Amino acid sequence: KYALCFCASQTSMEEMMKWEKGKKWQLRVEGLQNKLREKEKEADALGKQLNALKEIYMKSEKEKVVLQKKLKISAASVDHVVGARDSETDKELEELRKRNLDLENEVAHLRTQQAISGDSVVEELNFKNQYLQEQLHALQRQHARETYSRPSTSGIGSDDQYRREQELLKENLRLSSENVELRFQLEQANKDLPRLKNQIGDLKEMCDLLRKERAEVERKLGGFRGVSIAAAFVVVIA
Repeated sequence: KYALCFCASQTSMEEMMKWEKGKKWQLRVEGLQNKLREKEKEADALGKQLNALKEIYMKSEKEKVVLQKKLKISAASVDHVVGARDSETDKELEELRKRNLDLENEVAHLRTQQAISGDSVVEELNFKNQYLQEQLHALQRQHARETYSRPSTSGIGSDDQYRREQELLKENLRLSSENVELRFQLEQANKDLPRLKNQIGDLKEMCDLLRKERAEVERKLGGFRGVSIAAAFVVVIA
């Protein structure tokens, strides 16, 4: 009887050790599952930001096309503007300023959510912006030379139209500068999203492996429980 009791006690201790080991595996699996859920949330948030970037980019491209068309129309009719056209042009300019301001606000809001990472990216953005500013000044100087080199047919009306044309040109180039920044933000988001998806895939594989190991531990624990019950039954009979 003493030998059987000792055997049953030793088996119970082994079973307890196996149970504790299985519990540790379970906690580890749960921890990895929590990390997996967090990564999935991050991927979802990044996907939403990417979609928002694409929508803003498409909208800015449409606004750019509209501004370019209006700029061409304005340049073609510089010497044919009359007083009745002035108020209409002012109204169009006001609408363009409003749309451009809305777009700039959306871009500023987007920058607070999706920061551009990397000194090289920021440096290249600054270079692009500087290039656009230089292009703007060059176009202004060229247009000024062309305007003052030809005879004026409409007097003050031509000067006003030239000023409006320059304002349209500035708005168009400013919007082009914003588009350059948006392209870099899209590229950065496209780089981050696959990396995050790869991390999620690795976590899923690790969780699957831990589930298999846990199932194996539980299977072994089931065998030990059967031995323990049999030993206890022998002790009771004795």
